[in-house]
Amino acid sequence: VLSEREPISSTTDAVRRTEPSSEASEHERRVCLREKNIAGNRIGDVADCHHLPCSRLIIMLKRVMMIAGEPSGDLHGSGVVRELKRRLPNLDVFGVGGERMKSEGMELVYHISKLSFMGFLEVVKNVSVVREVEAKLEALLVSRKPDVVVLIDYPGLNLRIARKAKRHGVKVLYYISPQVWAWHKGRVKKMRTLVDRMKVVFQFEVEIYRKEHIDVEFVGHPLAEKIGSSVSREEFFRRNGFDVGKKVLGLLPGSRKQEIEKIFP
Repeated sequence: VLSEREPISSTTDAVRRTEPSSEASEHERRVCLREKNIAGNRIGDVADCHHLPCSRLIIMLKRVMMIAGEPSGDLHGSGVVRELKRRLPNLDVFGVGGERMKSEGMELVYHISKLSFMGFLEVVKNVSVVREVEAKLEALLVSRKPDVVVLIDYPGLNLRIARKAKRHGVKVLYYISPQVWAWHKGRVKKMRTLVDRMKVVFQFEVEIYRKEHIDVEFVGHPLAEKIGSSVSREEFFRRNGFDVGKKVLGLLPGSRKQEIEKIFP
């Protein structure tokens, strides 16, 4: 089923539909089935982490810890949870996430609302919370012994959890790389000993990790699948009164409330 690779996508409405409706257009049917296959391929990513064929993974995979520390990670991670639970109904998926991951069947040890802070001062004020979460997750690595830890972005916490996972002999799959090309480039060398496999969403990130001999694969940006507009560039410019001959700069806030309130204005 997962022998052919496709880019990983975000959790879109199409991913949530298991089958296209009878009223759907041919285009909608193709998108729906493509998204279903893409979500399924995430299981193959976990299999790769164990160097196992997917048929054996279906039999052997029992517990997965997942960590997403903000709304965007909750969005992208929910598709992984949904497809894992669809194929393995008895699979134990637990960790840190939000309402989307919970609705797909993940057991929330901590909700992202407890971790969605940003900036030096907020981190300092919440240091006790961070330590509590780290201690609890490490205890679960020991007591529940997950087969793999799937980390989604959020490097501040996730890289520390990766270190703890390796200490306890647990495989680590990192989906959506930290932006090491923008800041703290030195983290790449550290990640070589912490991560078994990277799944990156920007093609230029592949070379960054390959230089450090990290197992990496470009899987496509999840938003590219989610947006999917049929409007041409010319039509978009006409509707919004833009000059077709000029370039357009988009300003996009992050997924956290603080980013929208404090940075976007």
